[in-house]
Amino acid sequence: MSVSGVWVFPKVGDLVYHTDDKKKGITCVGVVLGIRSEARDKIKTNVRVLWASEGVSDSWHRAYKLEVINESR
Repeated sequence: MSVSGVWVFPKVGDLVYHTDDKKKGITCVGVVLGIRSEARDKIKTNVRVLWASEGVSDSWHRAYKLEVINESR
């Protein structure tokens, strides 16, 4: 989802939440660093995210599990 209520495919530079974390009340923001385009299904594409949290580095997540909160310009 995005601010408009429609799911938005994340792009490099976008700020995102992980939907599972948001449901748990965790509002850690991440920035998209990269996208693997090998998946046939766009929503299952792997997205590399750097999280703004101590002890957590970058990690890969499925695109559909990420919510874009601020699209890069």
